[in-house]
Amino acid sequence: MWTALQNWAETMDAPWCILADLNSVLHPGERMVGIEVSEGEIKSFADRITQSGLQEFLYVGTFFTWTNKSIWSRIDIALYNEYWHDTFDFTHFHFLIQGLSDHSLISLSFPHCPKPKYSFLFCDMWTRDGHRCAQLQHDPCNPHLQQQEEIARNHYVEINQSALSLFKQQSKADWITYGVDYSRVFMVKIKQRMVMTNIYTIRNHLDQWVEGFDAVFGVMTAFYKTLLGTKDPSRIPLAQHAITKKKDSLWVQWIHERYLRGKEIWDYTSKGDTSWY
Repeated sequence: MWTALQNWAETMDAPWCILADLNSVLHPGERMVGIEVSEGEIKSFADRITQSGLQEFLYVGTFFTWTNKSIWSRIDIALYNEYWHDTFDFTHFHFLIQGLSDHSLISLSFPHCPKPKYSFLFCDMWTRDGHRCAQLQHDPCNPHLQQQEEIARNHYVEINQSALSLFKQQSKADWITYGVDYSRVFMVKIKQRMVMTNIYTIRNHLDQWVEGFDAVFGVMTAFYKTLLGTKDPSRIPLAQHAITKKKDSLWVQWIHERYLRGKEIWDYTSKGDTSWY
């Protein structure tokens, strides 16, 4: 099976995944009772997954996915290849509680992932010849400006072609061929990391699981409003005169005599050796 998967992975440049019972565990502690999980078993399984270019989905739900009522283990697994996030955004993978079957049900969904707001970026290079472009915009029928614009365009094309030719020679053209694939993999990895920063499930103040981006946003907003947006009625404001005019404290008297000397504390400029302790 693994040989067929490796051959499939080498020829496949599209997203694909595996949801299956592979009868192996990937991490220690994924089998309770029965034969103890060995390091060799884990390493062999992990090497097979790596050689096939696969990685495990992040998941929620039950930990043990199979049981015969005496042994519990996690032998059901979901794997995806490196091009998965080239097509799909956030993927929600959920192991449900076992029903009549001895295996957990698998739920795979694709909730809409909210897009971050991007700021406008401006490159200074566009201002290098902005004066001539502005003149042409104000007077597009001017033959002299049109001629200058055509000369500048041809000059740019010539320089660009020369630079591209030099670039191809230096890279021996092979880099151009494989660089497209490498760039695709790089962008997929960037997208994958961005997707993994999203939170789809969270516990609310009632210790209940809520699901969905909007629901998570509501829970987190309510939490921080409660944390930062309310006043503690037990707190009493400290009056300024309690510090500057309370003469019955020895510490306050010492501050007045040593540093303030008739001034208000708000008007005092501390020195390098000033200490209030």
